[in-house]
Amino acid sequence: MLGKLGFQGRMKYGKSKMLLSGANLYECCVLPVDHVYFFKTCNLPDTYNSWFIITELHVWMCMVRLMGDSREGRFTRNALVQMMWKDMDSRSRKIGSMGSDRSMYLQGLHEHFQAALFGYDEGVLGDDKQLAAAVWRHFYEMNCNDARRIEMMVDYVRRNIHYLSNLDSELLLQKGRVTWLPLIENENPRRYTSSNRNN
Repeated sequence: MLGKLGFQGRMKYGKSKMLLSGANLYECCVLPVDHVYFFKTCNLPDTYNSWFIITELHVWMCMVRLMGDSREGRFTRNALVQMMWKDMDSRSRKIGSMGSDRSMYLQGLHEHFQAALFGYDEGVLGDDKQLAAAVWRHFYEMNCNDARRIEMMVDYVRRNIHYLSNLDSELLLQKGRVTWLPLIENENPRRYTSSNRNN
């Protein structure tokens, strides 16, 4: 597995610990996030595809933060993404109606993910107009005419990217713990975090 992640040699933290941290971070992108609330607030259909798009966004935000932690961050990032695709494969097997189309569907998700990474990266480095274009294209899949909802997601991304940038690297690389700021600023200030794994 370590070879597949593309890293050899000694790093600051143990590789087994960072593999677990990657898995924990993925859980933080899935289990505590209120997907139904996102569906309603963002006016997204209650579908597996919408669930993936929401998860994809949170995985990307973690990836952005991890890229600031050199080789250890890249290793943990790769472990996070590997865990995501393992989960996608497992979930797709449980959708009985897919049948022989499952592989094609997963390939479509993979292509969406790669395009979203590029688009979000470009958007977050640019101004709000560029990030809004990325949100409209990849999060809303060019199916949103409500500027307020797009602005809401731009603000959500900006706030969380800033928040994650201030998290301690040890918390990420050795524990795999991350929380999320509310979708709408100043609403119920609960933060989302995974409590399933503490080590």
